[in-house]
Amino acid sequence: MRYLLGLLLVTLLVSAAAANSQGGEPAASPPWLPVRSFELSNGIQVHLVRRPFAKMVAAGWAVRSGGADDPAGSTGLAHLVEHLLFQGTETIGTKDWGRELELLGIERRLVETGEGPEDERELAAVRRNLTRVQWPGELAKLWADGGMLGTGALTTKDFSFYTGSFPKERLEAWLWLETDRIRAPAMRGILREQKVVLEEALQRVGSEQRGSAEVAFDAYFWGASPYRRPTDGNPGEMESSQREDALAFHRLHYVPNKIVVALVGDLKVEEVKPLLERYLGALDSTAWNAGAGPVAESIVDLVTGFEAKPEGPLFRASCDCRPTVRVRFPTVPYGHPDAVALDVLAAILNGRSGRLYQQVVRAQSTAYAAYATHKAQARAGSFTLVAEAAEESSTPAVLERLRSAVMDQLNALRSTAEDGGLGEQELIRARNGLLAEAAREVKASDSLRSRLLIDDALGDGSRLEQWPQRLAAVSVDQVRALIGRLLTTDRGVTFFLEGTQRSASFGLDRTMSQAEGERR
Repeated sequence: MRYLLGLLLVTLLVSAAAANSQGGEPAASPPWLPVRSFELSNGIQVHLVRRPFAKMVAAGWAVRSGGADDPAGSTGLAHLVEHLLFQGTETIGTKDWGRELELLGIERRLVETGEGPEDERELAAVRRNLTRVQWPGELAKLWADGGMLGTGALTTKDFSFYTGSFPKERLEAWLWLETDRIRAPAMRGILREQKVVLEEALQRVGSEQRGSAEVAFDAYFWGASPYRRPTDGNPGEMESSQREDALAFHRLHYVPNKIVVALVGDLKVEEVKPLLERYLGALDSTAWNAGAGPVAESIVDLVTGFEAKPEGPLFRASCDCRPTVRVRFPTVPYGHPDAVALDVLAAILNGRSGRLYQQVVRAQSTAYAAYATHKAQARAGSFTLVAEAAEESSTPAVLERLRSAVMDQLNALRSTAEDGGLGEQELIRARNGLLAEAAREVKASDSLRSRLLIDDALGDGSRLEQWPQRLAAVSVDQVRALIGRLLTTDRGVTFFLEGTQRSASFGLDRTMSQAEGERR
């Protein structure tokens, strides 16, 4: 398999060079990726890629629910549940689950209503008793004893996924442990994990001075959409979440028809499927409420209330940083036919040979850096132009010049190649770059596993297999039409991040409130 992937990458690069020199389409690539996909009897979706002679199996599973599914008033609950699933189950991490469950209830009551020294003494006694019945770290020990490495998890707006690697002979042990985590998580240690999640939020926002301003802009841009809420939550709502809230979220969302599994390694379907059925396939979906409400087809259905202006709505913030302009457009969800063309458009604009760098940074010297991003999500997507000012001044004229510079490059692509617009050669280079990037991504088993999970969790499980064909189908006319339909000036939401010598004064709660005020 390593040889085939290496051959694939070389073939892609040779094809790209031949197409660029001859003006034609790239030659057909070798067979892309042998993904075997099937469904278990209870609705769990499985993707398997066999890699003979691989020493380890890269495995993982995802649930198609994330921060956007947090209940109102419980921002960050999906992320909290992800953390709690590492704290063991009703079987793992306890010496007496009945007694532990009783003590957990008393602890929560005393934390919420306890007053005075007598209650404090009772709470201390309850926690001492908890240490006698709990077995901290047992899940991690079982993973280690099973030779399992790199266990981790991630929660986004649309999904949470859980990953790890292990020798193939430990597959059954992994399936037993993961099935138990899904079936009966203990949700113990919620008070501790609430603090951990909030600390992660503070680290992310505070890792760069513009962090909290970015959170505020996201809230402003997404408006009424559930994407407006930060996945890490905020202090008031996170601290109010209780163990019962985590259990309710788990019962609603961690159900078979919302779970996807990916396995990459020296495994055969006929060997693996019976084990998957014995463990994960035994999870009962009829006992849980597996219903999920309909999602909007695009962000057009979600973002409302923007003030109608020819140049689009404007959001301002400041920090002690380089002046920056972002122009963000609401676009289409993951798996939509236009999503691939938007990926290609971003590739045309990006890189040292891309239009933004060549024109805005190098030729005009207007920006220190300029690039584009396309982010398609399960419910909706966004396309963003970013430019960091070459000068430190953040006067309105400087920021307007930055915005005009990046928009000019986007709009120029709508012209024909003869007029300096998008041509076939530029499109082919972008497509081949994306294809070669994908070949590099699938080379490592762990990144391939994660790609399979993410694609399926976002609603497009066949994306990776069909990537070469989808890229080849993107045409110059489609990209031009896309710009005129989705990326027009009046649809762009502009973020002016004004540089200042003062430190950033944004706090998470304040910026969320400010964003609400701007929306009104």
